Amino acid sequence: MGYEAAPVDSVLFDALPISTDRYYNFTVQVSDDAKFDTVNVRVLVVSKGNFSADNDITIINNTFINVDADNRYKPIILNNPDSLPILVSGSTFAYRFIAFDPEDEDVSWEIDELAFSGMDDLDEATNQTFFGNGTSGPYALDQAPSSPSRIVVQVNGVLLTAVADYTTSGSSLTFVSLTPGALDTIFVQYISTTTGFDSLLFDQGSSSLPSGLFINNDTGWIVGTLPSQIEDLKTYEFDVIAYRTLFPSDRSDKVRFSITAKRSVNEEIVWNTDMDLGIIDNGAVSELAVSASNTLGKELEYQIIYQPFRKLPQGLRFLRTGRLIGRVTFRYFSLDGQSAEINLLSTEGLEIGMTVQGVGVASGCEITEIISSTAVKVQPAIYVTQGSVLTFSNDQKSISVSTISNARQW
Repeated sequence: MGYEAAPVDSVLFDALPISTDRYYNFTVQVSDDAKFDTVNVRVLVVSKGNFSADNDITIINNTFINVDADNRYKPIILNNPDSLPILVSGSTFAYRFIAFDPEDEDVSWEIDELAFSGMDDLDEATNQTFFGNGTSGPYALDQAPSSPSRIVVQVNGVLLTAVADYTTSGSSLTFVSLTPGALDTIFVQYISTTTGFDSLLFDQGSSSLPSGLFINNDTGWIVGTLPSQIEDLKTYEFDVIAYRTLFPSDRSDKVRFSITAKRSVNEEIVWNTDMDLGIIDNGAVSELAVSASNTLGKELEYQIIYQPFRKLPQGLRFLRTGRLIGRVTFRYFSLDGQSAEINLLSTEGLEIGMTVQGVGVASGCEITEIISSTAVKVQPAIYVTQGSVLTFSNDQKSISVSTISNARQW
């Protein structure tokens, strides 16, 4: 895109007094070599006696841009509010905030206490200072303390004792043990039920910079060790402000950051797959899979474990990668029942707990009961035809026996 400026109002030099405001009108054309469009804009240059906001910009066809003569700008925090990672309780942490100052002034940092303390800036006590007049009083007070002990009185920096050195009556102060002269300075501080306490109470919904973390006001680094916590996950929110070191009133906008801390330092496995894997038609080839991730990025292996009434659809095989392969069919050997009875030539030497292996036998099938000298019960239920050879094994032995009838589901 190319831009061509054709000024409507332009001069080489404006010999105008500093208190003059002036509009400058010009036209901007934009083109893509095939078509173009133009817009008429104007700039208002404001005198130093008529300051206007830097960000007072109205975007319309005839654009007004107000420019003031104050070239001091506030710092801008460059960090992304979402840039802080998830941390672990008890771990050390270091993070640096970065700000840009348009005039390259030194920048300092602070955490806005109102964002997290719950006991914000303390309410300041009310003070009064005046001089003596050569008498013991009464002297007029700005407030009426309920008793002499509700004010602090000093004469020339010396702290006096209520009742013994002074008394009060309404809004009058009278000295008992001394008579202040015209050169004696009397200082009175009023003590109320809110003095020294936070009248704003707690900041609802606010959190804090975790205890144990501190910000270096000169460098912007937050360093420290995260505290222990009971919650599995805890989020701390806080507002960060950058300001010019030599001009503290030139402050950036508050930027709210958050730190999320995990309680456990142990790795965890997180399932990424919903418990409902979906629908597959009988006879269809499976494209199903399950997926999980390790919080430390370790590779995972998957396997099926046997539980009563829980089994893979018939015809499917589960891989260690988490994929289910095969074609779903009810014509094969793993039945929906919990157990099955198998009739054999002989059960001699067979024991409960032996695994059953054979063509089409479901993984994890084992003997759960010796019914008779020619029959056993196995779980999960399988279907084998008469004459099939099954192998029964455990850690000590392995026995192969033929079936004398089809298996019967229980």
